[in-house]
Amino acid sequence: MSLPQAPLTGWTRGSLALLCLLLGLSLTTRIYRSVSLPDASEAAVEDAPGGPVNLGGGLLLPRAEAVDRPVPVEGCLTPPSLYFFRAGPYGVEASVVGSPAPEDRIIYIYDGWTLGDGIASIGINAIYFARRVYARVTLHKKLAADDLALKIVIPLRCEASIDDVRTALQHDIHP
Repeated sequence: MSLPQAPLTGWTRGSLALLCLLLGLSLTTRIYRSVSLPDASEAAVEDAPGGPVNLGGGLLLPRAEAVDRPVPVEGCLTPPSLYFFRAGPYGVEASVVGSPAPEDRIIYIYDGWTLGDGIASIGINAIYFARRVYARVTLHKKLAADDLALKIVIPLRCEASIDDVRTALQHDIHP
């Protein structure tokens, strides 16, 4: 025994037509892009890592200096540790980077935004996707290239602030 089929309403038909139109536009754009690929040298420049990493507070870290390391801060017996990782859905989960103790303070920085410990992964991904969408809409590929985020682990007995860590890092890089 079959059930009677409900007729499609105007809104349903319009929504399906819009989805089909968007699918066709997406496929057309992808086919056009694959046919008109740039030569290998241009593709390498587009995929090259961006410029310096923005750590907020006016500190731009050269990409060559973006390596995991401890940063000695005045007044801290155990220095805060810096861990760089690739942001976005294809990178490492931010909470598993490094090996902090449960009582350590953790601060995340991505694209100049300072994020607390709570739901930093969601914030990092939100900023990442917003930058990717903006780069796609404006056809500005360089905005999407910088995808390094920073996890700062400040030990329990260290009273350093994020500005203290930035200052120490700047002095560590430019003595």
